[in-house]
Amino acid sequence: MEANSFIHSGGSATNAANSGIVTIVFPPTAAPPAFAISLSASSTNPAAAGSSDLTATATFGGTPVSGQYVDFNWTVKGGSLGLQAGTTDSTNAIGQTAYTLNGTGDLRTITVTATLQSDTSKTASVDIQFGAALGSSFIALASSDKQWTAAGTYCASQGGKLPLINGSASLTTSLVTAGTPVDGFGTIGGSWPYPLSTNYYFTGTENADSAGNSWVIYDTGSVGIFSSSQTNARPVVCVP
Repeated sequence: MEANSFIHSGGSATNAANSGIVTIVFPPTAAPPAFAISLSASSTNPAAAGSSDLTATATFGGTPVSGQYVDFNWTVKGGSLGLQAGTTDSTNAIGQTAYTLNGTGDLRTITVTATLQSDTSKTASVDIQFGAALGSSFIALASSDKQWTAAGTYCASQGGKLPLINGSASLTTSLVTAGTPVDGFGTIGGSWPYPLSTNYYFTGTENADSAGNSWVIYDTGSVGIFSSSQTNARPVVCVP
């Protein structure tokens, strides 16, 4: 075979002229395009009630996938605190799905997963934290309300404790007055520690005037306090 008489498009010949053996080396096959999903959010003021809109877009090779070829699934983790009304879920023609979450803006994580209908091995998911953040004073927020004893156990499992009023395990009513310090919350009568969502949180301080009751911190426009039975289930936030 004469030199250069055998040519294959896309390859490069490595044999010497007139060698009698033709070896053609092709470039590696390119990786398949990526199946990915993005998620954006708006109207997520942690201090405000109302609805907030999340939009997810599925892409294949960087191009949005038509909604009729993608299955979307939304899940919500946590968020049992406060009012939660309904949710809506719809998919449009360019592979976007819109999710509206109605409620008070309490802490929750939303996960959206997209799966290509023609190849279910191609799936992608993304998480977004929605609503109130904890702020630097707190280390954990329980995803469900708990009775007082269970609340203390939960905080211990997170490496913390329930907030104490003036560092005390038990206080009379006369000692829980304006200006009294509360772990994580500043002082009674002081400003609420946003971005922590407004709610009714157990403290680790019992009411010395009423057996079986503990003090609860809540938002009155400032840091308020009242006595509650330890058998009531209430939100739980933990301090170091």
